[in-house]
Amino acid sequence: MNPSPPVTSQTRSLNECDLETFGPGTLLSERAGGQARSRAKFFAMKLACLLPLLLMTLIGGCFSGKRLSDIGASPTASAQSPGPIWMIPTGVGVPASLRGAVNIDGLYPSFVANDKMCCWVGTHARVVTLKPAPAAHLALTVYVPDYPFFAKHKQGLAISIDGDRTQRRCCYGPGVYTLSFDVPTRLRQRRGDVPLQLFTTEEFVPMRERISADSRHLGIVLTRVDYMP
Repeated sequence: MNPSPPVTSQTRSLNECDLETFGPGTLLSERAGGQARSRAKFFAMKLACLLPLLLMTLIGGCFSGKRLSDIGASPTASAQSPGPIWMIPTGVGVPASLRGAVNIDGLYPSFVANDKMCCWVGTHARVVTLKPAPAAHLALTVYVPDYPFFAKHKQGLAISIDGDRTQRRCCYGPGVYTLSFDVPTRLRQRRGDVPLQLFTTEEFVPMRERISADSRHLGIVLTRVDYMP
């Protein structure tokens, strides 16, 4: 039978540290050297053993509940090469020439399959919505992530449909919301592409909140766009 591999300092548990520090042989040798030296060595060994565990605990506490996936498909501000997965919100249209882009007028597509955070928009974004039939109302489904920032700073949203008057909605903490807006009378019978501008009242920067290295100025997650009778 092969002997078990030695336990390294990186993988030692607290109990293993205790056995090494308080083993009978260690205590007997320390008594022989005198009480003062014994105490000094005791505390030095205990500190050396506990420091890695304390460091791991602190790191775990700092990042507990904060997942990089929660800030969307691009956790950093650097561009990503388009892959087989590229998602935009339901009801939003993008020209073929822009497919694979990482930023489309403030809309950040997702490169992650089934990404619940698809898709972030900046504090000011312009999207092209798909209007398949006559409609009097526009419904936006948005998501405010469960971060402490949004618990303190309720998010507000203002939109302009094809340059028409601004319509505002406020104020939203973490959660999913479906917001209804009036479609301008002149656009109600139109079918096809309808431009939409979005503005948020709050600016969320993950790097500033010490969540990740993402330095983008984000507003809200837009998940789908629907036109209703």
